[in-house]
Amino acid sequence: MSKALMPQHIIGERGVVEFARYCNRHIPYIIFRETTKSDFGIDGEVELVVKNAEGQLQPTGELIKVQLKSTNSAHSYMGRETDDSFEFHARQDDMEYWLAHENKVLLVVYDARTDVLYCKQITSIDAGTARKKYPILFDKVANRLEIDQNDFLTRFSASVRTRVNFDASEMLTSNLFKLQPAPKSLYSHRANYTSKKEVYDLLKQDEVPPFHVENGIVYTFQDIDLPAWSLFKEKVVEEALTTYNRHQYMRGPLLRKIAVQLLNVHIKDFMWDNKLRYNKDYKRFYFPKPREGDKLVVQYTTRNGQPETRTVVANYTYGKYSFYRHFAFEYDWLFDEQEIYLVLQPKYLFTSDGTKTLPPDRITKLTNYLTAREFNSTFLNHIHFIQSYLFKNHNSLTVSRKPDPEIVFWPYSRFKAGFSIPEDSKAVAKAATVLAPIPEQLKLL
Repeated sequence: MSKALMPQHIIGERGVVEFARYCNRHIPYIIFRETTKSDFGIDGEVELVVKNAEGQLQPTGELIKVQLKSTNSAHSYMGRETDDSFEFHARQDDMEYWLAHENKVLLVVYDARTDVLYCKQITSIDAGTARKKYPILFDKVANRLEIDQNDFLTRFSASVRTRVNFDASEMLTSNLFKLQPAPKSLYSHRANYTSKKEVYDLLKQDEVPPFHVENGIVYTFQDIDLPAWSLFKEKVVEEALTTYNRHQYMRGPLLRKIAVQLLNVHIKDFMWDNKLRYNKDYKRFYFPKPREGDKLVVQYTTRNGQPETRTVVANYTYGKYSFYRHFAFEYDWLFDEQEIYLVLQPKYLFTSDGTKTLPPDRITKLTNYLTAREFNSTFLNHIHFIQSYLFKNHNSLTVSRKPDPEIVFWPYSRFKAGFSIPEDSKAVAKAATVLAPIPEQLKLL
């Protein structure tokens, strides 16, 4: 009697073909190599490929071993099956071999009944306690392989961890707020005083323009020949020196530093007027603890235009430690040849009583715990909250006290990128924007 071709052999080959097809159709391409002999629990391997900035496919050298199982019956490899999941029962010797392997091992199950591939990495969690059979739970959604879902690298790559996909583009939302326009002129005058304190001891605040004094020279964005600054000109200034145009002070490193000092004066005055305080040790603005109570809640408008509240100061107790967590942010400046950007970086401030900051080692632990759980979508929500609070539903933000000149910022900038960045998890997949990298043409001061 001649040999018969067993149906399970055909189903097994079909599973190999379907997985090879998945690798071939994946973007970027996945190199699949089937093992042709010495099958000891491994049926092949994949080598991961990425697309570089030049658009070329580039093998990474990262190898992942693959064990393929195919079935057309729920009674073979797909035990305890429900609409949402099933269990693959692995033998003890297979599990020990997979876990001891020097490479990562993926278990791929092909369900011929539905023509669907499922894939899961073998981990020690699946081993559990010692037994003859090890049930490996597959989720029919989370562990499904689909050709039009190009997420194999982000799910299984250990060394590449690429977050950049050059096959698609998207609009990226940044934490950059453009100053528009930059002040037209920077004025310098020889001064009769060498410190700000001397000037403020002499004049009232509304008689003094925002200024910076350095080496006996006072700098302003304001033209002090205007009537509003007559007392300042009369009592503080000795003689006019040089007026620099926008191009000069944005290009010259020394003048640019002076411009930053003047912008800082405007920013700090504005933040104070909006009930924010500045911590010099950590160089960040923060929401202060209210005089009454242990919590501060403020109103803002969400990205969807809905009114919302956020707790920006709250008291916490962890074990023997009690502290206040304040929502805060740092800021910096970015210059290119034509523009100035205000850069906001969301942070927290931790205090023992609402004023005194916690020791650095304790702050580090708390910060690491929080930021490890905050992804792009959370960061963007922080940026939008800061904008909503400061802009107060206006289309621009004016931070200068006087209209000469107006220091005006536009909302956070958006950039068209020639790449895309996958979302951090399915839980935030609805977020349409992510934090943008700083454009290459911008130089950090």
